[in-house]
Amino acid sequence: MAFDIAVRKAVIMVQSKPVRSVLICDVDNTLFDWVHVWHAAFSSMLDELLRLSGLDEATLLPEIRAVHQRAGTSEYAFLIGEIEALRPAAGDTAVLDFYAPAIEAYRAARQQALAFYPASSKH
Repeated sequence: MAFDIAVRKAVIMVQSKPVRSVLICDVDNTLFDWVHVWHAAFSSMLDELLRLSGLDEATLLPEIRAVHQRAGTSEYAFLIGEIEALRPAAGDTAVLDFYAPAIEAYRAARQQALAFYPASSKH
């Protein structure tokens, strides 16, 4: 009998609280403006790549596009290492070390631009 009462109390307690077992979010443009964040980050990185490499956009952008298409995403983390046109400016320095300011510019701009839509932070 005591066990029966304890089970009933447990059921009542569980039923009185909303249970959320799964939360599915499409964060791209649902919770924040993905296009704005991507553009801010990519543009900052591109500016640094152009400055450090001495290349112009007409040379660099088609190579970036080819890597993005091959990877199937414009958020490809290994982009810089796969662009042949960036190698000469790096000389004997490792490519990722030479272009570290471009990577940092990307990260800083992404962090600065990343903000939830006002309505998404209420829940």
